[in-house]
This record gives sequence, C-alpha cells and structure tokens, in this order.
Amino acid sequence: MAGVLGAWPLKLGSGLLHLLLPSCCASCGVPRAGVGGGGLCASCWTALPLVDVASACGACALPGAAPRCRACSASPPPVS
Repeated sequence: MAGVLGAWPLKLGSGLLHLLLPSCCASCGVPRAGVGGGGLCASCWTALPLVDVASACGACALPGAAPRCRACSASPPPVS
C-alpha cells in the first residue's frame, strides 16, 4: 500500500507524531532529530564509554570487575 501512495503518508504520520510527542534525549533533554540512538541525542550517544566485555562484571557491566564485582558476588541480580 505504501508503494501505491508513495512515502507521504509515512512522512505525514511521523511529522504529526513528532509534533504531538517530541523526542528528547533521555540524558540531556535536548530535542532529538530522527529515530535511533537508544533515546539519546547524537552527542550523548558518542560520549558513552565503550565497555570491554572481557574485563567487565558479567552481571552489571562494571568495568574492570570480571568475572563478577563484589556487589554482584554478594547479592546476585535477580535477572541473569
């Protein structure tokens, strides 16, 4: 159906949704353009540190605490 009508219904719906429910960055609150990025604006997304999976806690991802940090060893998270 979108092929018959073209892309304008999708663009119109996206524009109306953005007008009614503007997307703001979950970290800094700045309005976001487009979708994606896990709810963050481009600058907050690029500022996130990378986690080295080999050296991070396997439960909470605390850097440098592999295989489990003290907190997770003492009281394991309820979700694995």
